[in-house]
Amino acid sequence: MEYARQSMQRTVRWAAQASRHYHRNSKNTPARTPSSIVQGSMFPDLRRECAPPFSISMRKGTPSAGLSVGEPRPLRPRNVEATESILPRSKPRYAMGVGMPAELPEYVARGIDMMDWRLPSRNARNGYLFTSHGRVIIKHAQYKDDPRPIDENCNANL
Repeated sequence: MEYARQSMQRTVRWAAQASRHYHRNSKNTPARTPSSIVQGSMFPDLRRECAPPFSISMRKGTPSAGLSVGEPRPLRPRNVEATESILPRSKPRYAMGVGMPAELPEYVARGIDMMDWRLPSRNARNGYLFTSHGRVIIKHAQYKDDPRPIDENCNANL
């Protein structure tokens, strides 16, 4: 945990330095503002400690609930919840490293507005599609001449 604390504190210092530099630079426009990723590894108390400095240093940017690479899936919602009451509600909240279709409602319920993860787009590039019935590998021969919709539960008229 001490290593995670030191890493988190270093990131907070770097974010403050980047924010000061950004706000001194008159060429920056409001459309392009820095944002920060809340650090703290798998430790909710470190995440709660990290969120307030980021909220202050990133005056216009969006503090975000970043999740650890390799973090066990069951811990991810807990770690997002750790900062839910601290991150400003007036700014969009972003969770980095999440995005499996079945998980999206869980994160929205925890106050997350935006999320991304490379897995769904990487899988799509390789012919894997996420449907209400699970994953479909569209490259399989059985789909070559199949005229049916990929997901019968998807309303195309939305």
